[in-house]
Formats: sequence, C-alpha cells, structure tokens
Amino acid sequence: MKYRSVLAALTMLLTLNFAAMKAMADNQKGTNCSQKTTALQKSGLPPDQRLLSADPYQTAFDYLVTFYPRWFTWEQASGGPCNHLIGPNRISPLYQSVVAINDDTLYASTFIGAADEPVIVTVPATSDHYSVLHLDENGALEQGGMSGIEGPGVFAIVGPNWMGTLPQGVIPFYVKNSYSALLFRADKFVLQNGQYVNMEKEAEKFRKNLLAQSLSDWLKNPKKGATDILPERNFATPIKTLADGLVANAPIVFLHMMQQAVTSPSTNPLSTNEQTLSDTFDALFADPVNFPLLAAGAQAGHQALIDNYHSNTISGTTWIFFTDIAQWNLSTFQGYLNRASITEYIQYGNDLCNPPQSSNCAAAYFHNFLDANGQQLDGSTHSYTLTFPPGEQPQTSRFWSLTAYTPETIELIPNKIGKYEVASYTKHLHPNQDGSVTIVISANQPDNVPEANWLPVWNGPFNVMLRDYGPEGEVANGTYVPPLVVPQ
Repeated sequence: MKYRSVLAALTMLLTLNFAAMKAMADNQKGTNCSQKTTALQKSGLPPDQRLLSADPYQTAFDYLVTFYPRWFTWEQASGGPCNHLIGPNRISPLYQSVVAINDDTLYASTFIGAADEPVIVTVPATSDHYSVLHLDENGALEQGGMSGIEGPGVFAIVGPNWMGTLPQGVIPFYVKNSYSALLFRADKFVLQNGQYVNMEKEAEKFRKNLLAQSLSDWLKNPKKGATDILPERNFATPIKTLADGLVANAPIVFLHMMQQAVTSPSTNPLSTNEQTLSDTFDALFADPVNFPLLAAGAQAGHQALIDNYHSNTISGTTWIFFTDIAQWNLSTFQGYLNRASITEYIQYGNDLCNPPQSSNCAAAYFHNFLDANGQQLDGSTHSYTLTFPPGEQPQTSRFWSLTAYTPETIELIPNKIGKYEVASYTKHLHPNQDGSVTIVISANQPDNVPEANWLPVWNGPFNVMLRDYGPEGEVANGTYVPPLVVPQ
C-alpha cells in the first residue's frame, strides 16, 4: 500500500509538471525540445540473443549512472519552451525545478532545438556582469557553443545538419549537437572601485531584452523572442525529489522513463559504447523475469553516484569539491559517475575554467554537509561559525556567497526574513577587529551578531554551499580550501 501511494503521488507530480510546462509552451512560439513520446526509437527486430547473456544487475547499474542526466533534461524539457527564453520572477524555497538554485543572480534559460534551422540569440549591451552557459543534454559544455561569450551581438546556434547561409552580421556558433540548453545568469551586484553596486534593475533589464527564436522567425521580426518572466510556481516541481523517490520506490518505472528519454527522437547521438549499453538494457528490459535484478542494479547505481559525490572531498576537510564540472572525461567510467553525481547535486553548474588552467573561469562550488568534527550540520543541535581569516576570502572577480540548503532536496531553506545567502556583496557585512569575517549559521539570530553576518537555517539537518563566481588565484587553480564549519 505504501509503494502504491508513493508511486501515485510521484506520478501525479510528473503529470502536473508536464501540464504546467505544456501550458507555458502553448503561450509562446517554440516547439517541444524534448519531443517527449512513449514511442521508442527501436528497430522492431527481436532482441539480440548475445545481449540477453549480459548481467542484468550490472547493466542496470551502468545504465543508470550513464544516462541519469538525460532523464533530468528529458523531464525538464517536456512540454516546455524550445528556442524561447524563460525565467522565474523570483527565487525562494518554492523554486525546485533545478537542484541547488541560488539567489545571487537573475536567470534566463531555454532548451535549444537546432535540428532543422539555426537559433538566433540576441544579447543586449549592459553594464552588468553575466555568465553564459551552453550545455549538452548531459550537462557538459556544448562543443562549439556560446559558453563564455562577452559583449553584445546577434549570434546563431547552428546545428550539425544545416547547410544554409546566415544573414550578414550574425555571428555563428557551430555546435556538435542539435539539442542543448542555454542559460544566462545576470549578477545582482557588481564590484566597482572596491565597492559592490546594486545592479538588480540592470540585471532585470538585461534578461528581459535577451532574445531567442528560430532563424525563420527572426527573419520575419528580429525584435521578437524576448524572455518571458514567469511566476515562480511554474518552477516548483521537485525534480530531484521525483528522481530519488522513483528510484527508491518504483525503480522499474524509473528505468522505463529513462529508456524513453534515451531513445527519444531528440536525444543526441550516443557513442558506440553508450549505444551498446542502451541496446543491452533494452534487450534485458523486454523480459520481466529480469526486473528484480534490474531494479537492484539501478538502486545500487543511484547509491553509487551519491556516495561518489560525498567522498569527493578536499583532503583533510569535509568540503566536497569537483574540478571537472561540465568537462567530464568520458573515456573512463569515473567521468560518467562524476557527471551523474553533479546532476544529483548541482545540475547546470558552471565549469571552473574553460579550457582547464586558463584565465576564463566561470565558477567554483564547495559543498559541505558536516561540521569540523565530522558531524551532520543540524540547526536543532548547534549554531555554527565559518570564519575567513584576514585577507583569505575566496579570490573572485565577481562575488562569493554562502547558501544553506535542505538535506535531501538541496533547495533553499524557508526562513522568516527571506534571506538565503551571505555574500561578499552583502550590505553591512561586519568584519572582526583583526580583519577576519565570521558568518554565523543558526536557526535564530544570536545576540550581538549583525543580521548581515547571519545565515538563517532551520531546526534540522542542512548543508551549505560556498560559490565563487569569476574564480581567481587559488580558487581558479583548484588549491583553495574553505574554512571549517565550527559548531558552537
């Protein structure tokens, strides 16, 4: 009975998610980039008998780890806008469509479908700072994509099959894949002459004047395709919670959904090894006698990506840190495992430096679930401090911020004052007498602690993430070690 009720609730959430996204799609010009369908791309031939000799447990383990990111983008794109930018009107604990969302920037994003024709993206001039992240369906940097562009212009995302001629003045980006994701993040605060300036109005103006539309629509009217700013409730589906719940309670249902995602018409071409894995899984999945081992293998694969994330700590500390976000080495299974782990905890994270060891660095993420004694962070048992020694705040060209998250969903923690981060740009952030800066993390604001230095949490387990946008120095080269989180 418990299994059925959980499955029913999860199915209802997925249905509501699709309906909400479909409603958004009906109100704009794009098409469905996911092309979500139950019609699998199969040959219709009987299963290859050689594939049926494979181990169902290991096949499902490898299958889940390899294609876990694709399930996320398949669900997120289902019924939603394609080649048309959208963004939430605000960020709060209600927002759960993307794991580990932050409140430092304003967002505009779209799924890109360039199978038939280029997509034209117009970026306006602005005095604000922003980042551009162009990713493939699995969260890796799109080869030939727009990541890291600077300055205004009219750009074309040109798919691999298009052979036409672009209008004069349009700057092309020739991408490897027909389907991808494009994300803009505009900073709320910008460092100018040693002081942070509030740029929220400029950031809002920037994202509202971003344009994206197909080439044929652009030729009809190049001024159309502005970003739609939508109510936050449209982004409330807890996508990570759905994945975790289905794997735990209905693994065969999840595997079937993943199979639909992998064989979707919009899934980009698989490598030879990936295609073999997909074919093997399909052959085994066709026989229900394999379901118990397939379910166990999928659950083990899911646990492996979780364990891998939590074990990837900086030596001698409890801080989790990956240097390969969006640039995974897929010649090894570890690269796939890291990719799946990041999907679970920081989906759509920026790469550290592109290329590695270059000066073009987007962001670094340090994640912590434990205090200095190795105990779970818990607002019901302790308050905590994190102190940056004098001159040792993270080196960044943009900002650093510390955000607290819920323990499983990795979403913002509700609090009475609606404060979700302490950052280098936080107004009236108070230094100690020696020049160090202490952030107090607690469920209630302690006496004699300025509100600027207080990061609210709740009476229960939580985790914290230190973000560094525009990393420089030790942060950029991967040698920076954040201070310990000390219980009080």
